[in-house]
Amino acid sequence: MHKSHWLFWFLGMLFISHSLQSQTLSGYVFDETNNGIPYTNVYVKNTGTGTSADAKGRYSLKFNDPGVYEIVFSAVGYLKQEVKIIVNERENVTKNIWMVTDEGVLNEIIVHSKRRDPAYEIIQQAIEKKQFWAQQYQSATCDVYIKAKEVISEKERKKREAAAENPNKDEGDDVFEDDVKAKENEINKIAGSMNMVEIQMKRHYQFPNNVKEVREGYKKYGSSYGLFYLNTTEADFNFYDNLMSLDKLNEIPVVSPLHVTSVLTYKFKLEETTALNDKLVFKIAVTPRKKGNGSWSGYIWILDDYFSIIKVDLSLDNEGLLIFNSFSIQQEYEQSGDSLFLLTAQEFDYTSKSGKNIFTGNTKVKYENYIINPSFEKRYFKNEVAITTQEAYDRDSSYWDKIRPLPLSIEEQRYQRIKDSIIAYQNSDRYLDSIDSVFNKITLMDALWDGFAFTNRKLKKSVYFSSLAGLFDPFEIGGMRMGPSVYYFKKWKNEKYITINGKIHMGLRNEDIKGNISIRYRYDPMHAGMVGIWAGKLFNTITTNDALSNLFLRSNWIEEDRINLFTSRELFNGFFASTSLKFINRYPIGGYQFGDITDDWFDGQNIPLEFTAYKTSIINVGINYTPFQKYMTEPKRKVILGSKWPTFYLFYEKGLPQLMGSEVDFDLVTASIEHSFKVFTLGTSSYVVRAGQFINTTDLRYVDNIIFPRGDRYFFASLMESMQIQDTTLAVSDRYLRINYIHHFNGALTNLVPLFNKTGLHAVIGTSYLFIPQYSYQYAEIFVGLERSFKAQRARYRIGLYFVEATSTFDQIQPRLKLAFNRYNLRDNSWGF
Repeated sequence: MHKSHWLFWFLGMLFISHSLQSQTLSGYVFDETNNGIPYTNVYVKNTGTGTSADAKGRYSLKFNDPGVYEIVFSAVGYLKQEVKIIVNERENVTKNIWMVTDEGVLNEIIVHSKRRDPAYEIIQQAIEKKQFWAQQYQSATCDVYIKAKEVISEKERKKREAAAENPNKDEGDDVFEDDVKAKENEINKIAGSMNMVEIQMKRHYQFPNNVKEVREGYKKYGSSYGLFYLNTTEADFNFYDNLMSLDKLNEIPVVSPLHVTSVLTYKFKLEETTALNDKLVFKIAVTPRKKGNGSWSGYIWILDDYFSIIKVDLSLDNEGLLIFNSFSIQQEYEQSGDSLFLLTAQEFDYTSKSGKNIFTGNTKVKYENYIINPSFEKRYFKNEVAITTQEAYDRDSSYWDKIRPLPLSIEEQRYQRIKDSIIAYQNSDRYLDSIDSVFNKITLMDALWDGFAFTNRKLKKSVYFSSLAGLFDPFEIGGMRMGPSVYYFKKWKNEKYITINGKIHMGLRNEDIKGNISIRYRYDPMHAGMVGIWAGKLFNTITTNDALSNLFLRSNWIEEDRINLFTSRELFNGFFASTSLKFINRYPIGGYQFGDITDDWFDGQNIPLEFTAYKTSIINVGINYTPFQKYMTEPKRKVILGSKWPTFYLFYEKGLPQLMGSEVDFDLVTASIEHSFKVFTLGTSSYVVRAGQFINTTDLRYVDNIIFPRGDRYFFASLMESMQIQDTTLAVSDRYLRINYIHHFNGALTNLVPLFNKTGLHAVIGTSYLFIPQYSYQYAEIFVGLERSFKAQRARYRIGLYFVEATSTFDQIQPRLKLAFNRYNLRDNSWGF
């Protein structure tokens, strides 16, 4: 090779190696006493490049190009420093920095500890700024898009497909039915893969908590039962609040990492420091200090100088979740202008379990097109928090393709495309007729156990007949009874519906015929308007909420011929009125024959009540009012969401003399207050206060008294209606006062006890009081207990053991242990008691 070529090659390689060589700036960051300042933030101004010092205060930065750089050193509790550094091509640079204490900041820091992780001080700064960020604007309007989906496990999908198979298909069925069957299999396969909802809305907000949603598009595929966050009022994940009340998600309010006393609930650790537009972003790990159900775990990102939240990725403990087995939330904020940080995205991941089948859910929420501080007309924010028009439900695919801010995955596109074609096919008259023909076939299992139904899907009506097993009722007074029952249902497109129930049965021991029929018609879906009639001949109990053993006490039973006419309706928001007119003929049951199995339970005193048969006509008028009741408006109905206020009841009952031969004459007025509410993170309290007064007892029969039964021996009755260990049954014909209170700690106490917190047991306390002046009777009880809740089949249950102690003006009452079993009601977000 020519020498000039070698020289050219050598100079080129020297140039390239020199140009690829990077220089390093390193050193230590010290305080005024020459101690290293750990985790100091070091970044290059105006470039977004940066790093953080290690635990000893040592830092290192690399530069690819020579030049003059402004380096910023920042640490919580110290004044920020900016220094100019010259980086040349020949040597690395060493620069030690001494930071000056910022006395103004350090004096405000509440938590002090030697070498405590700087995350605590960052969190403290964020806590001090949170009120500003929580109120950064007084009102706002934005577009919100929600996409919620639930992917069903392969095992559950196959189970549903198998359940949909029709093993009784005759070989002679025609070709069209074969086509129906093939289409059904396709439907079951696709429909069983996931459930999905898309929503587009305008969200209007006014500080502090006024929200109104106007849904412009709503599309549902499959069931929405397992989906979370289908409206922005379902849960408010505002981490600037001290506590977050997540009623449909968690048993108790959840403590925010920015709670004023968060250091008592969480441990914090600075995991990473990065640069964002010349500002530092602190990634802080959040870990609960104790096992429990009111705290988050995960990460929160805080922006330096502003000390605002710009991102969260947090999860809730499984124990506190009502239905889900796991739940996590991700949030993202973006800066708008100089002083606004707006929520732009939320994402929720959650799982639930039914037996061995797992359901995986995901909800993505996108916020955009903010208008800050718009003006709303007076009283725009009332109790209506959401409106959905029929137009929103009728949106086609072209609408969603145009407005959808988050693209659908290939799987979601295929799912929606097939579901849309299936829905059109399912709504065809020919398909509905074919499905009805298959469904209406009677199988051996239908006849023996399930009962059988005939349905017409086009007309939205069905009729059901009891099975052979359903003919028998072994638990009636006077022995086993046998007879058929029938149920009819019809619903119209305007959401009005009618139901008819009928049953006739004969006692096998006494050969007596009884039966009943009831008709209910919902004539006003928007205001829960209902009217109906009930008529029949039956055995009936005198005392409600009685001890379980008293179901076999013959003196607690009578025979009645009864006709009830009733109607109810919401007159204005939260205010409901109802009235009923009853015509009842009452007879003693002494003429019937009974078995002797239970006679020994009552020491041979199981004797029916003796009285002369008589007629009654009774009218009832009742009202109840829940102030500030929240609700959503659908095209043809109203969905009630509840209120933070108690519900007030007023009830009047009048025995009408002479009407239809009535022999009773009395007047009763009853008033009550009921409420259930969260007590910070200490659990849930519920109470009922009820008082009644007979203002006329000209002819008041025993059955029409207010009767307070003795408590059940073993089982914990509904606390809101009963005294637990009262040992005397009292009939009131004057006045009374009853108070019931219970508090479920939901782990607030037991989670503080090491090891015991792993059992999942939660403490509960309660008390009841009863005052009956006509007997000079006072009864008071107090109880403590342990409860454990568990999930089964995507529902939540609770079992409890309670120790009850009581005193009364009559007798000394022995303390007692009692059991209870309860289920959580998702509709009204409450337990039975």
